Amino acid sequence: MDSLYEDQAVGTALPYAPLPVSNAMTRFQATIVILLLCIGLGLLGWYIFEISSRNEERIQAGIERIDIISGKINAPIQWEYRIETVPDLSFDQRVNAMGKDGWELVFARRASDGSTYSPVFSYEMIFKRPKKIDATSTEQSKQDRKQNPKQK
Repeated sequence: MDSLYEDQAVGTALPYAPLPVSNAMTRFQATIVILLLCIGLGLLGWYIFEISSRNEERIQAGIERIDIISGKINAPIQWEYRIETVPDLSFDQRVNAMGKDGWELVFARRASDGSTYSPVFSYEMIFKRPKKIDATSTEQSKQDRKQNPKQK
């Protein structure tokens, strides 16, 4: 084991001299650190006080938003329906056009005009889509909720 350390001399000086390290803080530095800590704690206390002073307003606003959202979620969907009769040749075009307008095909059946010699076939279709809600009914429901907050 001693052979590992044979190259190193016991009393040789290092090629550089380490600088003296002082971990001591000056009085001025300590004062600045304490001052910054006091300012930080003061700002934290002020922030917490400001938040807690407006809790009731924020809670009330949050409850109103939740009521509006739950009213939209729990409201039954109202549908509007449309019945169309389309000849065989234009079936695809008409169904695609109705789909672009938001209509969903619910039922379709192929029917004839009842002629025995040369019957003409067409499709009888029923479409539906959610009824569009106008802005006046939305405003009216908001006013109703404000007047009667306990009713749903």
